Amino acid sequence: MSLHSLFFIFGFFPIFLITYYLAKDSFKEIIIFFGSCCFYYLCSEEAIYYGILICFLTYISSFLQNWIQSKYKDNKTLNKLCLFSLIILLLLPLLYFKYKNFILSEISTYFDINFNNNYHSNNDLLIIPGISFITFSVISYIIDCYTKKICIQKNPFKLCSYILMFPKVLMGPIVRYSDYHQYENHKEITLNNFSIGFKRFILGFFKKSVIADNLASVVALTNTTDDISQYPISLLWLSSVCFSLQIFFDFSGYSDMAIGIAKMLGFNFKENFNYPYIASSITDFWRRWHISLSFWFRDYVYIPLGGSRQSTIKNIFTLLTVWFLTGLWHGAAHNFIIWGLIFFICILFERYVLHINERCFFIKNTWRICTLLIVNINWVIFNSSSLNVAFNKICSMFGITSADFYSDITYRSNSKH
Repeated sequence: MSLHSLFFIFGFFPIFLITYYLAKDSFKEIIIFFGSCCFYYLCSEEAIYYGILICFLTYISSFLQNWIQSKYKDNKTLNKLCLFSLIILLLLPLLYFKYKNFILSEISTYFDINFNNNYHSNNDLLIIPGISFITFSVISYIIDCYTKKICIQKNPFKLCSYILMFPKVLMGPIVRYSDYHQYENHKEITLNNFSIGFKRFILGFFKKSVIADNLASVVALTNTTDDISQYPISLLWLSSVCFSLQIFFDFSGYSDMAIGIAKMLGFNFKENFNYPYIASSITDFWRRWHISLSFWFRDYVYIPLGGSRQSTIKNIFTLLTVWFLTGLWHGAAHNFIIWGLIFFICILFERYVLHINERCFFIKNTWRICTLLIVNINWVIFNSSSLNVAFNKICSMFGITSADFYSDITYRSNSKH
């Protein structure tokens, strides 16, 4: 079940909303928790056990961390070790369910180890809907408790309702507990907010179901086979532009639906997209695209590793780490990693070579166009089944067949000897 399915719109959500509005304020968190459990169960019958498990681990972890900080408050090493151990513990389900096959495949390739199992197939693994978003939410909660930005939530229903809250659980946005807690006991349930939320939900539904789904049918024309030679250049470019629009309307549409539902429930989720395709640079693009994810990596990876307050070499290594993890977060495949590393290279170029803020009007607008082109080409890599297919598509888009490209490289190499 998804937020744009007919069963959700005409079945689950009206029943949930009526129950939520009729319940007393002291019971609303319980309604959210059990409603979210039902939603998650309808998405995947087996995955609900993971949801309950991660809620239990988060609840116990926060108390364990708080106890160690109180008893050994002068031992910073022990506190950091405890935090690191809890983060690893919370990451283990994500590593197993999403990255197990990829990790085993890489180990087998580079170390010639046979694991005697079919790790190239995901049929043996349980698919957990929204596992990446849930994991990042609970990690931000644990870290914020450690840094004393928030107090631990002693009420298990309130904590679990935050973790599994159904509008955000499948595709985000990544809502931090500090933002959720702001409205936890002071929900603004009014007719005006319901109207605003309902309009936002309809807008998101239109983006996702009407625009994104129709664009997907055009994109699918070049995904029927890995033989790129049969597609004309114009169709490859049309497909790449359509996918750039499809993925925007898909994700932003879902975010609009999630924000709209939260508004109807009395919560104000932050914006997750801000017209990313009018960005003036790659850096600006990531300030506008999937904002909750960008800020999550900034606050919980980039800044803790030193941020911009370090030497150039260390800063480059930090950026490399951030973008490697960003690519890997999107999927367990090489093309996602390369996708993230291309953004890393572009941001390095902007920061240390181009100095875009110091350039003239012409260069700034030229780079704006280049940014749109880079993002569009990078989406081709993101949407391809493998790096080889992505490489062939991009070459064909510029009128170069992979055979001609390799022949040219071979000729140049041989002519030097």
